[in-house]
Amino acid sequence: MRAIQLSILITSFWLTGQAGAVQPGDVPSCYDALQLTDHKPASASRHLVVIVDQTARLDDALKKSVHQQVEQFVSPGDQVQLVAFSANAQGKYTDLVYKGWFDSPLPADVRNSIGKMTLNKFDACIKAQVKAKGKMHQKLRDAFGDGTTDFPKTELIGSILQVGTEVLGSIGEERKVLLIVSDMLENSSITSFYSKNSVRKIDSTAELAKVSKAGLSGDFAGADVYVIGAGFVGNGMAYSSQQALGSLESFWRALIEHHSGQLKQFGKPQLLSPMQ
Repeated sequence: MRAIQLSILITSFWLTGQAGAVQPGDVPSCYDALQLTDHKPASASRHLVVIVDQTARLDDALKKSVHQQVEQFVSPGDQVQLVAFSANAQGKYTDLVYKGWFDSPLPADVRNSIGKMTLNKFDACIKAQVKAKGKMHQKLRDAFGDGTTDFPKTELIGSILQVGTEVLGSIGEERKVLLIVSDMLENSSITSFYSKNSVRKIDSTAELAKVSKAGLSGDFAGADVYVIGAGFVGNGMAYSSQQALGSLESFWRALIEHHSGQLKQFGKPQLLSPMQ
């Protein structure tokens, strides 16, 4: 019964705000709800930021792999943010769609110092939080949208640098992990990575010079970066050579490292192993 009541408590936090708006209680803290704030860790163990490029048209298998990677990665003590971004066009913008902190368990000494009723409520709340991962996956599904290639200019590099800087820069000293869900294909006034509906082989040094000349900059704040969807063109039906995909990875690795990030895996299009 208590577990049901705490599940209702969590749900009530979600329903207090306007649809589409990020509320402080996307995953409300069990420490706060039960007035155990004095025992709450000062920061999350890890902070996962997922940014979804809504102009990328991913297939169901790739979308499923994103859900699987996030599900296996997120553990108690972690904080999660989901950010959707799209082309710089009317009605398309960057949007923080979800934010939640999955509480870590109470330390043994604290468990021994509080009343049994409060302890039982806390344990029930933690179990309800685990079930509340469904909210996170729902928001992730919504962030994918339908994907569109109708916008001739995506301004992808600038968007990723901006979102990475603004979101990661506001996080504390905990470990930061950034998952970018995108085809990673720039098509703007600065440069284009396309050639006849496939990925063209690019010169990383020359492309980085274009980025610098355009005044694009950012700071990934030491985050470990993973990418899913790179080079995915034409719903996966278009052919791109391994040399072209390799040059795409070289460019992004250099760009990310130049802006204080570490590229851990570059999925072309899927990750070969789980995020760590």
